[in-house]
Parts: sequence; C-alpha cells; structure tokens
Amino acid sequence: MRKAKWLLFALALGLLSVGCAKLNYEEIAPNAAAFKPRAVVILPVKMPEGMDLESETASNVITDALNKINHFGRVIDPATVRAQMAANKALQDTIINYLAKLRMLGVSEKELSKKIGAAYHADTLIIVDIGRWGTMRWGGKGYAEVSFSIKMVDSATGTIIWKAGHADQRDYLLFKPNIADMGRDLALYIFEHNPTRPQK
Repeated sequence: MRKAKWLLFALALGLLSVGCAKLNYEEIAPNAAAFKPRAVVILPVKMPEGMDLESETASNVITDALNKINHFGRVIDPATVRAQMAANKALQDTIINYLAKLRMLGVSEKELSKKIGAAYHADTLIIVDIGRWGTMRWGGKGYAEVSFSIKMVDSATGTIIWKAGHADQRDYLLFKPNIADMGRDLALYIFEHNPTRPQK
C-alpha cells in the first residue's frame, strides 16, 4: 500500500515537472528584484528519512549548481559550514536553532540569520530540503525521483526573498538513471529561476 501511494505521488510530481516552463512551486518577496546577493552560504541540507548517507552527494550537487550558474561572487558549501559548526558550539547552536524555527514554525529569525551571515561573511542563506532522492521498482518498471524545496534568505534582515520547489521523475527498465546527475540538473533548473539573477 505504501509503495502504491509513493508511486502515485511520484507520477503526479513527474507529470507536473515534465514539460513545464515554470516551477511546481514558487513564492517571491516584493523586494526580490532589488536584492543582489554576493556571497551565499548553503546551510546543512535536510535529507529524506533514512537517506543521511547521501547527504554529502546531495550537498555537492547543490554547491556545483550554484557555482555553475555563476550568479554569486562566493559560495560557501555545506561541508565548510559543518566543519565550522563542529569547531564552534555557539555557531552550531545558532544554526540548529535557526533551521528548527524555520522548518517547524516557518519563522526566519532575524537575529539568528544575522549571526550566521556574519560568521560566514555571507549576505545570503540558502536552505535546501530534499523531499525525494532515489529509485524504486514497481510492476516490473523502475522509477527514479529527485525533488527539492529551496529558500533564499537575506541574512541581514531574515527576509525570505524566494521560495521554490520542483521535482524530476523518470522511469526506466534496466539501467537506473544517475541520481546525482538528476539532482544537479534539477538544482540548476531551480536556481536559474531565482529572481535575483542578472537579467539578460
């Protein structure tokens, strides 16, 4: 029963993502166009339950995508963030508290975001929650899916400048798609929609 529900959910998201020019979900703050991020810090990525071993791969995918689109002067990756958290208990508590309030209450607390921005000399926080990351088989066919939700936050004010979510779902018979490649393509697609990007 659980597999059937997962499959129906995956197929629905796949239908939404395939052939769409827009993201599945997006919210843009009124002042987004005026916000010009120069240095972004990617906070620890939240993985689906039981997928923690894939955290490093997923974090690298997000970092690669942000570097590739070249909209930002400097990108601080989650590995650097975690290393500094391990060496600084106060910073660790600040980031954990900030993410807990954001994810559980939907509150981006200004004082906490300012401290994080100051610690990494970054004007922008990137928060990524991964909803799906993997493959399954059902009815003799395989399905691969990756889905992200992303928030871009002005670290000085705590304002959520942009929220977005999208998914990529593919089916296969014998050869599994490379999940990291799917994730990288999806991250690029999402970040190319960010409203702070330079206009061409």
